[in-house]
Amino acid sequence: MMEDTTRAHQQLLKDYITLCQKALAHHSDTYPYKQIFDAIEEVASQNTQPVTVTITDPIPASRFTLNTVKPDAVEIAPKICGGGDGGCCGGCTANGWIVESSFLQHVLANPDDYMAHPARLDWNWLNVPEEDH
Repeated sequence: MMEDTTRAHQQLLKDYITLCQKALAHHSDTYPYKQIFDAIEEVASQNTQPVTVTITDPIPASRFTLNTVKPDAVEIAPKICGGGDGGCCGGCTANGWIVESSFLQHVLANPDDYMAHPARLDWNWLNVPEEDH
């Protein structure tokens, strides 16, 4: 059960990041997004530490490590936590990027709206460094 949740959350996260990447590409030359994205990319390129992502459902349900050297080259790996199956043990200290699965689902259910207004996307997955718990 926990493994299924983790797998589903990993796919949600992958799809969300793909949408963010498409928004970056679509608005890469548009003011003010070009300036914003250039700043995001600069911060991301300086951050060589992985990013811990905790997906809540509404309690911590899955944790992942993102390697985000470039916004267009992201690696996602389940973060082994407590139970050892990639799910969250429930005793984690929430750190890194914390996002609700309902937010990810809402974005993915309305991709055109978020593509048209990328400022509504949460870009913290690019620059919140990992911290151990």
